[in-house]
Amino acid sequence: MLKTTSNERKRGDSAPNGLKIQIEIPRKSLLVLLIVLAIPYLVGVGFLLSKVNWHRAFPTNDASYMEGAVACNPGPWGHLEYIPIKIETPEEFLSIQAFESTDPRWFFGNMTRDAALAAMDRAGISSSERAQLVNAKWDTAANGVFVTPPTDLVISLKPQVRQAVYTTLAQFQENSSQQDVFFFPSEDMKTFFDKSGVSEETVALVKKLCYPHGKLQFFADLPLVLRKLQTYDDKRRLAKAVSRRSTLLLKLFINADSNVDELLKYWAKAGTEKDLRPMLESLAKVPGGARISLINVLPPQPAARLYTFALPSLEPLEHDNCHWTSFNFFKDPPDNSFTNAAIVRKTLETDYYPVFTDPRYGDLVFLAKPNGEIIHSSVYVADNIVYTKNGGHYLSPWMLMRIPEMVDAFSAMYPADQQLKVSYYRNKYY
Repeated sequence: MLKTTSNERKRGDSAPNGLKIQIEIPRKSLLVLLIVLAIPYLVGVGFLLSKVNWHRAFPTNDASYMEGAVACNPGPWGHLEYIPIKIETPEEFLSIQAFESTDPRWFFGNMTRDAALAAMDRAGISSSERAQLVNAKWDTAANGVFVTPPTDLVISLKPQVRQAVYTTLAQFQENSSQQDVFFFPSEDMKTFFDKSGVSEETVALVKKLCYPHGKLQFFADLPLVLRKLQTYDDKRRLAKAVSRRSTLLLKLFINADSNVDELLKYWAKAGTEKDLRPMLESLAKVPGGARISLINVLPPQPAARLYTFALPSLEPLEHDNCHWTSFNFFKDPPDNSFTNAAIVRKTLETDYYPVFTDPRYGDLVFLAKPNGEIIHSSVYVADNIVYTKNGGHYLSPWMLMRIPEMVDAFSAMYPADQQLKVSYYRNKYY
């Protein structure tokens, strides 16, 4: 608002024509102006504050926070969280020479040369790739034919073609590379080899040789890549990197609001309550609560083996059969007779019964072929997570895994139209 005062008019010494101009702003308008001017600064301060990790600056035991963790779904298992981790095979267990000496031939069981070529045609190989196979070295066996594919041909296969070819090869035990594949979660492929020391060129070749299978990427050509590397250190780093297994670091959160009795109904099996109850009740009294690793909840046998590898043996016992792991879950000491398929079958029939409701801790989880033949067993933990040992080899660790990923991993040995069936069995006595 503009206003001319009488005193200013009398002095006549201000503005032209004897007028002095004074600007008066009402208080409300001034306040609005100040707020408008301050907004950019407030936005800047807010942005800077948003970048501060307040949980790290001011640590908290709040149940909703564990840095890097994924919360499991609610359930009778309580407040569970997991951190995805990767574990590598011990260097002492990796034989570069053994990998490199793997038979590079492809075996087609119960097929002639022409039948094998026809199978490759159905898989979608190109005309030039077919020509290379026709001119490759073929060997006839009593139960099928072998072919030695040129390295350039193997590398040239498109992912979908490789998937079809290798799925066929995986049906025959002579093709060990296609049966004992390495696998990586598809969403992890961009970062899987980070900090591994493997060169970008080698990583690019590995990714080119991968092929999709469900939510996983399979890799069956480690011997081929190893043979192309020049130094032993390069070979060792690659072998360790591809041997990584994605697993879960599972933790249980307990605080004053936790219902210890309900948790014990779920977790206390086969006489373990005497040890679990004092621990859970003690944790519930910790100010703000506390998190414990699943290792502190599991029975002695599986707890001691989780995230570890069996020692190689000339007479393998526990690492020879996944059923040893599953049927000995609550046993201490373990019963080595569970390496015998007949005893496993009899025990399943006499001590267990099938369940068709939601599985619970301690239930056995079986994978079976469409004809009902069981190929793998594991133990249900919580929220679709199992305790498992995938394969009867010392390169396979005991670990935690989600059931869908476990199904994907074992499906490698079978054609896509032979989906594995998941079934659950519960012990009659606990």
